Amino acid sequence: GVTYVLSSRTSLTASWERQVIESNQGDTIPLLQVAAPTRSVGIYWDLATYNIMGPHNVLDRDFESGNLLIEHRFAPTLIARLNLQTYDKDFTENQYRYGSGNALLAGGTMTAEAFRQNQDESAHLAQADLLWTVETGRVKHALLLAADANLYALRNMTFVAPPVRTSPTINRRPTYVINPFAPVWPKIPDADSSQVFQDTDREITTTGALASHRMFLLDGRFVTMAGLRYDRVKNRKLSALAATAVVGTNNQIPVVTVTDGSGSSEDALSYTLGANYKLRGDNLVWFANHSTGFEPTVSIDNGTQAVVPNETSTGFETGLKGSLFNDELSWTASLFTLKKNNVAISNPAFSTAALPGTPQFILGGQEESKGYEVDGRWNVNPSLYVQAGGGFVDAVVTDPSDARDRIAKAPRYGGYLATRYVIRTGTWKGLRCGASTSYTSDYLFNRGTATRFRQLHPAVVLHNAFVGYTWRAPGKLTHSVALNAQNLFDKFYLQDTFRLARGR
Repeated sequence: GVTYVLSSRTSLTASWERQVIESNQGDTIPLLQVAAPTRSVGIYWDLATYNIMGPHNVLDRDFESGNLLIEHRFAPTLIARLNLQTYDKDFTENQYRYGSGNALLAGGTMTAEAFRQNQDESAHLAQADLLWTVETGRVKHALLLAADANLYALRNMTFVAPPVRTSPTINRRPTYVINPFAPVWPKIPDADSSQVFQDTDREITTTGALASHRMFLLDGRFVTMAGLRYDRVKNRKLSALAATAVVGTNNQIPVVTVTDGSGSSEDALSYTLGANYKLRGDNLVWFANHSTGFEPTVSIDNGTQAVVPNETSTGFETGLKGSLFNDELSWTASLFTLKKNNVAISNPAFSTAALPGTPQFILGGQEESKGYEVDGRWNVNPSLYVQAGGGFVDAVVTDPSDARDRIAKAPRYGGYLATRYVIRTGTWKGLRCGASTSYTSDYLFNRGTATRFRQLHPAVVLHNAFVGYTWRAPGKLTHSVALNAQNLFDKFYLQDTFRLARGR
């Protein structure tokens, strides 16, 4: 990145980034299954550290982005910015596919198939804003006008081995049986995964405009804010091919489902209202805000092949905040409530064996959450600070009535504690160290079905630490080196993707 100051009023910043990652990514942890009747009863912990994919799984990611920011001051009270960005994300994957619902009997074998995936995701974004500050009498005003646009494109293709005729009426894709307790993984050539399993080509265009106004009253003790935003989203599915959608014995009879390339277009107005009032200067400030929201969707119903409708939301928050000892100690405490409408709720009756036609989602659902948050930071001295926070969220599905439950992957409690110490004088000047601890309570992962157990992931406490050193060399150059350790004690826990989380 580089910043060039064209004049005292104008600057230009350009940056470019690229990340290339090659990894071997294991699949989800298998479930323990019992017979009579056949059902999943828990996690197969004996295989929690087993890489189901074996050594031949390859996942390559390539991310590249560029950004250009132009800032100009027409006057001390009138500032304009233009931000342009583009990015491209590609990934390819070759693996054995078991699926997130893979289950087996104790001591049993796994049945897998060859699977290959190519995805290209890109976007071009632009945002322009104008900030104007002015005073009328003893009232100070700040007016922000902004506009933005985003053109997003996605192409995803997956490939499997072509099915072969196993009887006069049945086609089945070739599978590989692996014993996880004595595994032998065959290497599958790319040519074996040659049949298109799914082909999705989408474009999403979003545009928006914002007007926001703040007033500073009573010599700055009372601040009000009002904002109005307009969003328009056009969601077009150019193609969605499921060349081997699943029906029939063993889910292996190919069925072709294609769409007509239609999509959805919708616009919405949302607003924000807020106020701050200094009860005792900066030591104690009351705040409140109310806002509505519009969230463009990026989901497609795999059962109906329709674009899932967009979500709307409304929320309210109020609380107290303040700072003491010349801002060395700052804190915030708030209460909030949120509601989301037009939510796509997972349909428990959906089955890939019932394609096409069975909806994957129940549309028109509602979700609500309420809770509190507290945060604080204390700069004990120029070398040491301590920061802590936590919160509670009761997040539930309220409609439809038969889906009422905790929202999946939404922990109720969370908290953290962090500290850092820097040596600023003496022989070890520039040496710094720190540590942090986080707590995440249990959360619902799966509501449970007739064949699968209700699943709660347990609470987890993680510890992190770092040590670093900064020094100045001749030529006015400053250098810094640091060592960071995450999950310091190698905690064994599951991600919300049902994969084993990273160790230390």
